Amino acid sequence: MNNLDLFWNWFNADCEDMGIQYTQTEQQTNNNILIKIVPTTMSSGLYQLNLFLKSDRVPFAVKCYGHHEYIESLLNTTSTFRRYYGIPILSITVDSDEYPRELTITF
Repeated sequence: MNNLDLFWNWFNADCEDMGIQYTQTEQQTNNNILIKIVPTTMSSGLYQLNLFLKSDRVPFAVKCYGHHEYIESLLNTTSTFRRYYGIPILSITVDSDEYPRELTITF
């Protein structure tokens, strides 16, 4: 199982726990793939999540937009995800000046 599969398993379990349902679209841009995830349950605090994949599908970056409470809980579960699976995360940045807040995780 590669890093991307592990991420999807974790993300889907997290969504299920939080009662988040979402739609997913995938589009090719140059050599990269953009997967756009938009929740159909807005009460979750997640507005939109974009998953950017390189042509070999690893490494990848996750860009998430949402309420600050959701971003903070996602940061906590991301650190758990990193410790549990031992997957190197290159960077985590939060744009605190924007609303909704933007979180970028690069694996």
